[in-house]
Amino acid sequence: MSTIRSFSFAFLVTFVLAGSGRSDGLSVPSLVAGYSEGASSIQTLYIDYSETYPGPDNKVLARKCVFARDGLKWHFATRPITDDSAPVEEAVECSDGKRAFLYYLRAGASGKVDFGTIQITESRQEPMITPEYTIGLKVPELARFPGANGSLVNVLNSGLSTVKSDLSFGSGGLVFPVTVDHGDFRAEYKISVNIDSDHGFLPALYQVEFSDKMKEDTPSHRDWSLRWETSEFQRFPDGMSGGDRWFPSVARFTQVTGRSDDGKSDVLENVFSIQSVLVNKPLDPSLFNPQIP
Repeated sequence: MSTIRSFSFAFLVTFVLAGSGRSDGLSVPSLVAGYSEGASSIQTLYIDYSETYPGPDNKVLARKCVFARDGLKWHFATRPITDDSAPVEEAVECSDGKRAFLYYLRAGASGKVDFGTIQITESRQEPMITPEYTIGLKVPELARFPGANGSLVNVLNSGLSTVKSDLSFGSGGLVFPVTVDHGDFRAEYKISVNIDSDHGFLPALYQVEFSDKMKEDTPSHRDWSLRWETSEFQRFPDGMSGGDRWFPSVARFTQVTGRSDDGKSDVLENVFSIQSVLVNKPLDPSLFNPQIP
C-alpha cells in the first residue's frame, strides 16, 4: 500500500465545472451547496468492491474489499483474489469508536479457520485509500485542517465563506485562498475540484498538489500529487429517502510521489470497481465490534 504524507496546511481551492452543458450557468455557491447537501446526508455506508493496487516490485495485486462507516465506527476487510486452491485469507481492521481491532484469519479448503491473530488497541488510524475518499467524505492531507474534520464539504464551505460576493463560474474557474498557519510550519496546497451536477453534485475529480510557490521553492514538491477520479457512476438504494442516489461505480486513486535524489517520481495507482453500496441502512453492530472465532 502507498503511504500518504501528512502536513499542516494552507489551501488554494480551484473549482472546475464538470462536462455536461446542463451545469452551465450554475454559480459556485450553488455547486457547493448541491454537493454539501448530498454528502452531508450520508449517515452510514456499506461498500462491497474489488480493488487493484500496487504491490512489491511494481506488481499489480487484486483483492476483494468491504468498507463500512457509521459515524466514528468503521470496518475495513480485505481478501486477496487468488486461484481457488489457495488458502482463504482475510484481514480485518475495525473500530467501535472506543477500541480498535485488527485481526487476520486463514481458512483451508473446508472453510475451517486454521490460523488467526488478533490485536486490540485503544485507537488505530483509519484506512486512507477507500471509496469513501472518492466522494470527499474523507480527504488525504485534510485530517488536521482546523474545522474541516477531514471532509471536502467543510473545506469547500470554509473557502466559500471568504468570497465577498456571489461569484458565478467562469471559463477559468473560481480560485480563492483558505489559509491556516500551524506553529512554525506552513504548507500550501492547491486543490482542484470537478463537481458533476449530473450525478448528484458528486466530485468527478479532485486533486491535491502543492502550490506553485512551494513547487518553485522545493523541487521535490513539483511532481507530488494525490488525485481521485470517478469514470463511472451508478444509482444505489438510499435508506433515508427510500429512493436511489448516485455513487461512484468505477474510480481511480493516483499518487505521484515527490522527486527522489535521482530526479524520478513514482506513480502509484489504485482502481476501485464497486459492486454494491448501501447508504443510510442499518448496519450489523458486529462489523465494528467483531465476534472473533
